[in-house]
Amino acid sequence: MTEMKEITMGEIESHNTEEDCWMVLGNSQTGGPMVYDITLYLDDHPGGAEVLLDLAGQDGDEFFEDIGHSQDARDELKRYRIGTLKIDEAEIARRIAAAEAALGKANSETNNIVMVLVVLFAVAVGVYITQFMDNSEGIDIVSRNITQTAEVVDGGCVDGSDIGGCG
Repeated sequence: MTEMKEITMGEIESHNTEEDCWMVLGNSQTGGPMVYDITLYLDDHPGGAEVLLDLAGQDGDEFFEDIGHSQDARDELKRYRIGTLKIDEAEIARRIAAAEAALGKANSETNNIVMVLVVLFAVAVGVYITQFMDNSEGIDIVSRNITQTAEVVDGGCVDGSDIGGCG
């Protein structure tokens, strides 16, 4: 078997058009990252050329695996293999940075989920107070809060009103 050419990610990134479309696919479980010139395959792709062009000049392995391509698709892909991805220090650093960015995004999404849960909890408490408490209890709670607020604001005087003995 002929030795496969090692191609850097920098070179792959320059092949990102409909007329010249390369992509990296593969990982340690599938034989390592391979480089494919899929230019001639764009029109034949069952999902359309657009999905491939969105990943042109990039590592598309995660998307390829997430779709769950058949063995026939994997066999077809072999016809377009032109080399292997050169894994050098720069590529390792790029992959580490990409993994850290993905982790940061995941943490951000987790924080958003926590915020949504807090809001939902507050809404549930509000519904409970207004719907399930005895109406007089709810009125007492609201009345106490208004009285406490009035006492705090300007020593009991709110905009010159007669609340709290002002006048």
